[in-house]
Amino acid sequence: MKRLSIILAVVFALVGHSFGQVKTTPALMNATSNSKANDKTPVIITMASQYDATEAARMTAFLGRKERAQFVMEDLQRFSYNSQYELLAFLEGAGEAVSDIQPFWIFNGISCQATPSVIAALAQRPDVACIDYDAAYTTAAVDQEPAELNRDTPWNLAKIHAEEVWNYNGSSGYTGQGIVVAIIDSGINYNHNELQTHMWTNSSGSHGHNYINNSENPIEGRTTGNGNGTAVAGIVAGTNTGVAPGAQLMALKVSNSTGGGINETRICNAIEYAVTNGADIIVITANEIGVGGRASYRDKMVNLLSAGIVAVTSAGDNGQNRAVPNSIAAPSNCPSPWHNPDELINGGRSANICVGAVNSGDYKAATSSIGPVTWAGIGSYNDYPYTAGSTTAVGHIRPDLVAPGVQVTTTSHLANDAMIS
Repeated sequence: MKRLSIILAVVFALVGHSFGQVKTTPALMNATSNSKANDKTPVIITMASQYDATEAARMTAFLGRKERAQFVMEDLQRFSYNSQYELLAFLEGAGEAVSDIQPFWIFNGISCQATPSVIAALAQRPDVACIDYDAAYTTAAVDQEPAELNRDTPWNLAKIHAEEVWNYNGSSGYTGQGIVVAIIDSGINYNHNELQTHMWTNSSGSHGHNYINNSENPIEGRTTGNGNGTAVAGIVAGTNTGVAPGAQLMALKVSNSTGGGINETRICNAIEYAVTNGADIIVITANEIGVGGRASYRDKMVNLLSAGIVAVTSAGDNGQNRAVPNSIAAPSNCPSPWHNPDELINGGRSANICVGAVNSGDYKAATSSIGPVTWAGIGSYNDYPYTAGSTTAVGHIRPDLVAPGVQVTTTSHLANDAMIS
């Protein structure tokens, strides 16, 4: 142990912070600028090799949706295990200099807590592409403006003609039946009158997972959440408030009572849980606090698309507080599954459907963020270039679509019959 520590210290002394400029992100360099030798920082390590999504598409072309998801998941697991083996041995052999090691397969990466000397050693490894700071961040709480449940069709559902879809072709309409929607947020008040019959349940009776206290109880109660997850759940599948009242809701809790504690490690764990347990759609309303693209998030979204799973993300509530092309954060800035016919640039695809908000008059909500965004020179990605004023380098259109998001009646976490708008 002592010998390894000496070796790591020598490596760090030789390469210093200058080496980190190649593979460590500015966020990580800033987070460790005043770190002492034994201080550990949470990091996300992205491996140099990533899964071949093009080959996966070829191999799964004739599989059904569920079979495709299962094949890709198992293939991702094999690929990541074989790729990460040597690096995991290095991390596990670093003793007290490394803790909380978590390998992932939804993208080829690992999270851990590491000292500056280990981070410097990681940056020298050819099998490592990037080391990023796994910062914890907080999302704003939903306004708990009390509302009455109107048994008539809510305005937002009428606006998008939801009833016409439910009743399409008589009794064979689409209500989301047979679809599992995983909601990665602050948990769900699964005892709510509007939601209790719409919850997905596993073999042990759980409706998902809680990554804040590492339990199988993802409840969002009065003192255990900020209302985001329950509000989203009501919009997705509430009996009288949901767009898809026939869908099942899988609750994956990644934030605490104030909306804090969210980090990439918890989101990775939640995505892997959703894929493993058969989710068809993954909703992620929490955006990374920061600017620009995150290659590790795009890797996840590319792999989800390979598995035939779509992710729905919020464009965010920053309005134009951030300048284009950094106005929308990851994962919402990841590319869409399709090419927008209004888009001049045809770049890579991913599973992400980015959604903005409008009011009842079809005007954009004042706080709803808009793009374009760029992925030029971000990790191994180099598409959707953006230059202000250019007629060709115009970036990637965000959001993909807009939906009612102002004064929408939905479910509250404060009581089992409480509604908000």
